[in-house]
Amino acid sequence: MRRAFQEFTDDYVRGNPKAALLLGDIGAYSFASLLQDFPKRAINVGILEQAMVGFAAGLASRGFHPIVHSIAPFLIERALEQIKVDFGYQALPGTFVSVGASYDYSKLGATHHSPADLAVFSTIPGARVWAPANSNDVKNVLAESFGSSALNYVRLSSVEAHVPGIELGLGYSKIHDGDGPLVVAVGATLKNALMVTKELGLPLGFVNLVSPFPISEVAKAMRGGELIILEPGYSGSILFSEPRLSGLGTVHSIGVPRRFLRDYGTFEEMEDLAEMSERALLARLNGLIRGENEA
Repeated sequence: MRRAFQEFTDDYVRGNPKAALLLGDIGAYSFASLLQDFPKRAINVGILEQAMVGFAAGLASRGFHPIVHSIAPFLIERALEQIKVDFGYQALPGTFVSVGASYDYSKLGATHHSPADLAVFSTIPGARVWAPANSNDVKNVLAESFGSSALNYVRLSSVEAHVPGIELGLGYSKIHDGDGPLVVAVGATLKNALMVTKELGLPLGFVNLVSPFPISEVAKAMRGGELIILEPGYSGSILFSEPRLSGLGTVHSIGVPRRFLRDYGTFEEMEDLAEMSERALLARLNGLIRGENEA
């Protein structure tokens, strides 16, 4: 996903004189040629996330579309107040793009984890929050975000979920049929959801637009049945952000447990600790089908 972001953004900034790229030190190597060729519109601000947001808002107020990039906890959680006031309150356009997701930086510990980023950005009225599933999906989401007059947040992940023969759209996409509750995988959870839902014979859909959640499309796909949302962030975050989902009937959420992951290790080890591996999702979905409670 990071390479797709770099390639698409490089082309976009070079071809659009009203596009600007601001980096929080992350990505400085990947964007080295762009930083050199366009020093007034491609700038490595450094580890100054709050100041970078203010700088980006100033560019947006002058007609630019700023693209702001860093690690999720530093860009979204650390600088949330600036994003809320400088962009949300002022109704300014821009696209914030993060790396790291919930626990991609597994060897660096909880200071580099961000299972709350999607939820906290969703608290900004009018913002669009995206969680793509693969590199092609990233490019489609960026094309929609860079060309819009809205405030966008795009969460990149180290996980790539590929579905042969299916082009993921914006919002909701059907993946495969089945019997039982409709499982909707959000963002990178699609990778593990593919195997688990096939093993259980459950229908599967995909959503890359976290907020505003595509409720009407999901409701049509449910056909009056139950809904299970697989969240790449904390369990229950989407239900909290989109209370209208409760009007669809019985809705469950499976996501990262609401506790700090204090251990260090490989991504696979962290995924096990977060109970989001294929094995863990299989057990959690089986539990819901049997009527056991899930946060």
